[in-house]
Amino acid sequence: MKDPKSLNAFRLEKQNIWKKSPEYVSVLQSQIALHSTDYLTPYISLWARVEDFNAKEFYEEMFVAKQAARVRAFRGTLFIIHKNWIGNIMAALESFLAQRQKEALRYIEKQNVTLELADKIVDQMSGGNFY
Repeated sequence: MKDPKSLNAFRLEKQNIWKKSPEYVSVLQSQIALHSTDYLTPYISLWARVEDFNAKEFYEEMFVAKQAARVRAFRGTLFIIHKNWIGNIMAALESFLAQRQKEALRYIEKQNVTLELADKIVDQMSGGNFY
């Protein structure tokens, strides 16, 4: 086993903390996702990892240009994910999301909640009549 100092140095380098990256894309691609419980969190994370970080530039390059998205993933919290990772992450979350859906349906049954409006919306979106 390698010594703890070597492992920590590797981790700091991989996380772009030891040496900052010159661009946003490489950070998002190498990190898989940036945790985003609020809108400020990923910007702070990127500020620590990207040289000359500019929040407006990041927003335009990543969100406006559709290079990244803010997605509910892991534990259902928000993350910023590069477009190359979204398909893999959503596929990995399929069983997690299915379980959350089952829990929601059990809650609906237990609380005797009516889904009439939700059913109408689904009908409309699937080409059925709304009224």
